[in-house]
Amino acid sequence: NLDVSDVPFAVANTEDAETLDVASEQEGEVEARSDTQNSENDEDEQDADVEFEVKESQEEVSMSFEELQDLSEEFGEYDPTLELGRFQLPNLDKLENHGDGKNRVTDEELQQNKQNILRTLANFKIDVSKITAEVGPTVTLYEIVPAPGIRISKIKNLEDDIALSLAALGIRIIAPIPGKGTIGIEVPNSSPDVVSMRTLIASEKFQNSKAELPIALGKTISNETYVFDMAKMPHLLMAGATGQGKSVGLNAMLVSMLYRRHPSQLKFVLVDPKKVELTLYNKIIRHYLAQLPDMTQEGVSLAAKHAFQQAKIASKNSLYRFDESARPSFQGEYKSPYTKDRRALSAGNLNGILLEAYENLKVSDKIVSASSLCQLIETSFRYVSSNGSDINQEFLMLEFDLSATAVDGSNQQTRTFGGMRGTCRQMGLEYFDKYEIMANANRIGEQAIELLDAEDCPTGEMDIVIAPDQMMLQIHESIGHALEVDRILGDERNYAGWSFVKLEDFGTLQYGSKLMNITFDPTLESEFASYAFDDGGLKASKEYLIKEGLLVRGLGGKESQIRSGLDGVANFRSSGWNRAPIDRMANINLEPGDSSFDELIGQVENGVYMESNKSWSIDDYRNKFQFGCEYGKLIENGKLTKTVKNPNYRGISTPFWNSLKGVGDLNTFGIYGTPNCGKGEPNQVIRVGHASPACLFSNIQVFGGM
Repeated sequence: NLDVSDVPFAVANTEDAETLDVASEQEGEVEARSDTQNSENDEDEQDADVEFEVKESQEEVSMSFEELQDLSEEFGEYDPTLELGRFQLPNLDKLENHGDGKNRVTDEELQQNKQNILRTLANFKIDVSKITAEVGPTVTLYEIVPAPGIRISKIKNLEDDIALSLAALGIRIIAPIPGKGTIGIEVPNSSPDVVSMRTLIASEKFQNSKAELPIALGKTISNETYVFDMAKMPHLLMAGATGQGKSVGLNAMLVSMLYRRHPSQLKFVLVDPKKVELTLYNKIIRHYLAQLPDMTQEGVSLAAKHAFQQAKIASKNSLYRFDESARPSFQGEYKSPYTKDRRALSAGNLNGILLEAYENLKVSDKIVSASSLCQLIETSFRYVSSNGSDINQEFLMLEFDLSATAVDGSNQQTRTFGGMRGTCRQMGLEYFDKYEIMANANRIGEQAIELLDAEDCPTGEMDIVIAPDQMMLQIHESIGHALEVDRILGDERNYAGWSFVKLEDFGTLQYGSKLMNITFDPTLESEFASYAFDDGGLKASKEYLIKEGLLVRGLGGKESQIRSGLDGVANFRSSGWNRAPIDRMANINLEPGDSSFDELIGQVENGVYMESNKSWSIDDYRNKFQFGCEYGKLIENGKLTKTVKNPNYRGISTPFWNSLKGVGDLNTFGIYGTPNCGKGEPNQVIRVGHASPACLFSNIQVFGGM
């Protein structure tokens, strides 16, 4: 109802217009407030006739501690185990009972060790006033009280000398023993008792432990079960050399927790990149293993969509642009050749053969360590692609090993069946000829003893004949890795290194002598890395990498072939579904020649024959190398003569292969492999195969010693 009849219509400037608007708004607001006030007065008159009552809110009644305690006693505390109320913790019958817990250390051994310790210390003018022995299941602690004035560091520095005098594989000096004024020397027992996991789990100390996550790790020197609380160790690192007990310790921890905690109280997240250590625990996936929440068909499809989206985003930053030719379309199948599958021999019978082989290895009391191993791996692999590829491959693989270590004083020698798990084949249990295995076990044990009395390998430049089981690693390191095209392109430089080979070397580099013919052959029956298609869907075929010594082709899959412009092979391989394929060796073989073994030996006036790899070293460019072997024989005037220990040789890749003077025939041909070839970031461990005849090399640097 604002009246603006007296306001001029025309305005002189902007300021007048703004003043007009403000004045009008203020008058309007006054009128509105006046109307509102009148309305409120009318409402007050109406409210005077309405009954009005106010109620105050009451505070909730809190239960006292005593009342809560009564309810807890009446109904019981919350029990998470009721969700799986019928679940029962495992009983002791599931664990085997190893060892009888009896002390096997004789008084004679104790007295002898005491005398040796005192004699060694006396040789260095260290007097001892008292010595006591505490016998444990695997080691004995000799506790000595040195005479006044003897410095502890002086005794600590004698660790190797004392070990030598005791003919022990290793001792430990505790100087001083915490809380005591004494020095401890731990010496391995000559006949150690096996500490059984069953006895640890059954012990009163473990069963009555109040720890949240009790772990029974072993027994102390005083034969008491050692228990600690894992809950107090949120970050635990285990490290050590091979054979020091890392796997045993890890399994002891897992088993301890499984024997004390209900699935509602315990969940494992187990990460096992090699899929070797922890696969046994797949059986408890329903109760104890944490896993992806959605493993339904829909969940898997959703994960595939996410992977596709991530790949699409990442493709904007690719280092190289590929077209569809990088993924050829193929359909096909492959199946490992075998006549007896893994069910042809029960686990019990297989274990019985291995135990018998173990006993056959122990041909003497000087054999201090022996082992027999068999691993069967069955893998089904399905490759499908949007380009139409559909490939199914089924593999049955067998790994077998025998090993014996002999010791005489400080002299230690190990002999194996093919050198460090080199006997790996793609076949079934037809390989398991019991009588042949026992004969080989006996031979390996006898050769380990034979090496104890053998002279060291001579040092100098001479001819060598290398057995197929050592040729395996020679091919692997100085040819296989050197010819991987992604390595030549620099993809591996931050991890596994480069290669001395350059792209321009293909077709021009005389890699070896005219006798050298190296093939990539994933079609060879029973070899460890045989297959029909690689992991990019490319059909595999036999190809020459080096022909009559000339480098002609690289180990490059389809992607590396496109990037480099080189001819390659079907070797685009991955270790599993969660790793991207990269250039990997498969079967890299030296083709047989026409010389018999006797003809190879007959060409040598002064040299060494070497078997089975023991150690290796090669530079980042796969050029300069050094290899050690387990077993050697002198070659004198064309004949094998006496055995030598610790045979080693060194060289540079292309000069070494150009010194190839003789290649054995099919009768000297051996097929080997390894399950543990590592490469890539993140790391991928994959199987490879190598086959070769015996070979003669001239004028090689040979040397003895460890």
